Amino acid sequence: MAAKKKEVVESAFDTLQNEKHKLFVSHYVGDCLFNATKAYLQVYPYVKYNSASVKGCELLRNVKVKAAVDEICAERFKQIQTEAEKSKTYEMIKNLSDCTIDQVVDLENGTLTVKDFSEIPKEALHLIESIQMDERQSDSSSSSSRVLKVKLINKLSALKLRSEIQGLSKPENETQKLEIIITPAERPKE
Repeated sequence: MAAKKKEVVESAFDTLQNEKHKLFVSHYVGDCLFNATKAYLQVYPYVKYNSASVKGCELLRNVKVKAAVDEICAERFKQIQTEAEKSKTYEMIKNLSDCTIDQVVDLENGTLTVKDFSEIPKEALHLIESIQMDERQSDSSSSSSRVLKVKLINKLSALKLRSEIQGLSKPENETQKLEIIITPAERPKE
């Protein structure tokens, strides 16, 4: 009995004939984080930005290039759909929704101060969206003061995600719209 030959299926990426197209796809799904202009400029650095913007979009409409991108994305999606990855994602959402502002700042004598980074728990560091230092000029004197602004993430979003995962709320309920009708007030005639 003859053994059946195993059919080798070439990936969409491997079927790309043009090496520059392969390079574009690699950059697009890799270090350029799905930015077609940036990926195009990585492959063709001598091209002007506006041209790269147009050419990058054109390349993404190429059937073979799109198939290669879709294939790589599908493979990555399969890799992150494991139970371990789902569990890690849930833990991150849980940590964000459980963190409190006092893990990031202290209230002393009516003044909020940001804790030293070494004092902030690892999971609470994810609460910080941005940090900005502002210089403010005093009106009464020529001196200036520095103000540190710390913006935290929208905790409500983490709580909504957590409640959806736990089945406490359903996202379709959030699509209900509230209609407010405003009618002009009647003015008394003089």
